[in-house]
Amino acid sequence: MAGLHAFAPSEMTGPMTSKSQDESLDQGTVDVVVDAVLVIDDVDTIRSVNSSVSRLLGCGAAELNGRVIQSIIRADGHDALAGVLDRVRGGESVEHVDLSWIGESGVEIPVQCSVSPSFGTDGRVVGALIVARDAMRQSLAAQESANRVERLGALGREVLALRAESEAQRQALQRADAHLTRATDDAGSAAKAKSQFLANMSHEIRTPMTAILGYISVLDERVSNADPESAEAIQIIRRNGTHLLAMIEDILDLARLDAGTLEIRNRPFSPIDVVKDVLAPMEARARNKGIGLHLCADAGIPPIIESDSARFRQILINLVDNAIKFTEMGFVTLHVGMLASTCDSMLEIRVVDTGIGLNGLRIDALSEPFAQADSSMSRQFGGTGLGLSLCVRLAKSLGGAIVAISLPDGGSEFSLTIPAQTPSHCAADVDINNVAATAAASLGNQDNERLDGRRVLLVEDGIDNQRLFQRFLTKAGADVSMAVNGEEAVARLQSDLESDLLPDIVIMDMQMPIMDGYEATKELRRKQLTLPIIALTAHAMAEDRARCLEAGCDDYLSKPVDRSTLIRRLCSWLNCPEHARRAVAKTTTVRNVASIG
Repeated sequence: MAGLHAFAPSEMTGPMTSKSQDESLDQGTVDVVVDAVLVIDDVDTIRSVNSSVSRLLGCGAAELNGRVIQSIIRADGHDALAGVLDRVRGGESVEHVDLSWIGESGVEIPVQCSVSPSFGTDGRVVGALIVARDAMRQSLAAQESANRVERLGALGREVLALRAESEAQRQALQRADAHLTRATDDAGSAAKAKSQFLANMSHEIRTPMTAILGYISVLDERVSNADPESAEAIQIIRRNGTHLLAMIEDILDLARLDAGTLEIRNRPFSPIDVVKDVLAPMEARARNKGIGLHLCADAGIPPIIESDSARFRQILINLVDNAIKFTEMGFVTLHVGMLASTCDSMLEIRVVDTGIGLNGLRIDALSEPFAQADSSMSRQFGGTGLGLSLCVRLAKSLGGAIVAISLPDGGSEFSLTIPAQTPSHCAADVDINNVAATAAASLGNQDNERLDGRRVLLVEDGIDNQRLFQRFLTKAGADVSMAVNGEEAVARLQSDLESDLLPDIVIMDMQMPIMDGYEATKELRRKQLTLPIIALTAHAMAEDRARCLEAGCDDYLSKPVDRSTLIRRLCSWLNCPEHARRAVAKTTTVRNVASIG
């Protein structure tokens, strides 16, 4: 009898119950085998027998299962059996083992056994397979035993082939996973490069735009009303500069959406007020084109909702601007109401126009960046194709959606829906007009704030922006000193500290030669200088603001910034009593430390 490496397709994986062992044997096949077949586990317990064993021993399988193998072996053969099982546990098959079995009636039955290890799926020996023949019938069963071995050998080869195939598949999966990882890394690098490019482009455009829009305000103050042609030219420059800046903001917002860094800031606001604010500057454009611009508001619109009013306004501006752009005659109408077909409270704004309409097959494509309904539109109407793509994604960020349809008689309808959640702390009968009046009064008071007698250090390397911001600050009453890079700013502030002439506040440009604003701010904070530092940068991504604050800046302004916003932000820091007390206390400590050093 040849050695056996396996007995059945289901290999033993550990100690088995009688039930699991029966399931692992093909009992119908084993029972027709002349040889007596036993399966024992790794503690010598009989787990399964065939009918030949029952015939030889004169007892059934139920009586044998669960007994140790030594209980059916004559005592003088126990040592020999123990040696054989030790070899089998080492993975060896042992043939021609002569033993005497003890039958149920006490009759001794000489047998010749072959003992083979049973392996688990991990290759560990988990038991043994014993094939025994009645010595008197051994010669008759030799051929059958050889056939059995051959079958089991074929099964073993099949198992090995299956294992080889499984290993090949595993390696193929590993290669595919490595390829996917590389592709993901490449995509991440491409997205990062894209975001970096857009951020740099924004910086390079915003920096000159700061000077352009700023000096337009300066010229506007100087041009006399008696020179209407110059006044009109100034307004044209301002309008086109503002349009260019809006386009930059669209590009940045798309980059933020792609990077997942777009911030949604939910605050209470009046949706009707925002709609009216959007329509007010659009009326002149519509009137100049000879088309009507109308607002239809249903009853039951919440006076105050909680959402991101800036993003809501941005969507409406884009939708109304597009409607006017693509309408040559007729009208553009805004319908504001509540969406009645949903369980949730949803505000719906429908922008309906009588313009060129949309091809139904192209509506989905319009939500892709840089796409337009017709390639010729970029020549006829202008535009980048960013607006609608941005609107669709912004609406989704607000928890809403945009649906576009082409009307049968010509024209288009864009429907914006957003959740109309009413803030719990707002009363149901809020007076919208009063809210708007209060906000306007607050802004008016802020515009009148002054910096009389305040010392401001302006750190800016661009000569045009130096002059512009110095003019803004000086006109507001500030005493302005200048530094052209971070290294000069640190040295100047160290000198001011020693001479007890520290400025009240620092405006720090963040991108400068020699030492940038980030390193300069960190250095000032390391020196325990606690006066307010306001970052002023042309980088306008969300991560840029976080980076400025992490470096130690107290606040952040992105270029271009108008005069009133700049002065208002400085006043908010300089007129904060809590900050003033904290700054005086810390500065006194710094001066004491400096004098000791």
